[in-house]
Amino acid sequence: MATCFGNGNHKEFPIEDYKLSYKFSVASSDYNITEGETSTNQQKWVVCNDAAAGLYQAEGFNKEAIGRTPILKVELVDEAGNVVRRGFVKIEFGVTKQDDLVVGDKAYDLVAKCTETIAEYTITEQFIRENVYRVITNGKETSMSHEEFWNLYDASGAVAVVKKNNLSHTMTLPRIVDGDTSVGTATKKIVWSFNHGELGKIGAGGSQFVATVTVKNKLTSSEYPASITFKFTVNVKLPELTLDATENDIYWTKDGDEYKYFNVNVSVPNSVASPASDCQFRRALTESFTCLHCERTSGLRICSLQSNQDLL
Repeated sequence: MATCFGNGNHKEFPIEDYKLSYKFSVASSDYNITEGETSTNQQKWVVCNDAAAGLYQAEGFNKEAIGRTPILKVELVDEAGNVVRRGFVKIEFGVTKQDDLVVGDKAYDLVAKCTETIAEYTITEQFIRENVYRVITNGKETSMSHEEFWNLYDASGAVAVVKKNNLSHTMTLPRIVDGDTSVGTATKKIVWSFNHGELGKIGAGGSQFVATVTVKNKLTSSEYPASITFKFTVNVKLPELTLDATENDIYWTKDGDEYKYFNVNVSVPNSVASPASDCQFRRALTESFTCLHCERTSGLRICSLQSNQDLL
């Protein structure tokens, strides 16, 4: 606590030089806040234990005080107790929560296929049991049942987001669904299902999709993490094309056994003064191969061609 000059530079005023001191208390007027149909006087939740040192506490150290916003009074007084300056400070009782928790399975690899192809990923009941229910802590106790967890964390208010290469992307969002009753009553799992057309354009280097579902702790007074995030990571790449072909030797320039260039210039000029007809790029690409077989690893297309004519 300090008193400063009002000249814009906030330099501290030396109160001791003028034999001044601070006196702390709780503001005497009621401060009512209405939530729903309930009106609560915030002032009843705080007690000043030391008026000189400015020590306060929540009334009875009651957890019901968490989230309350009482107003404190601070007075600058002289040796006779006369008030020189008076100020008010609004505070809020809080609770130290554990760090937020982010859980997710390993990154998945996906090869882009036809637009109507469906991809589906699941964070299972067992995974959530092992990585959330059994490890969540409030700093004193560790683990809770799935019933306790979903009563504390609001599935109905879950926030889902998908990002493509760290940028927001519009597509089907992951969702929280009821789990298999055979693995426990009231269990949940996280499912992300979409078709490949929703992925949009995929570059030569591939794209990374990260989808998250975040649930919030419903209790202000709870020391458990404020939020739990379930995360999917999917690395999408384009299909690879393999080519099995038989080249026509007479139309290729070779380096040993390697076919380096397809010769497209049917006429080679004798000099820079030769007529244009001696330098025409006319070689048909259909003459480059006599047999061709290509296949995409994703299964998008398989073709067997006896002649390159079928490609053009």
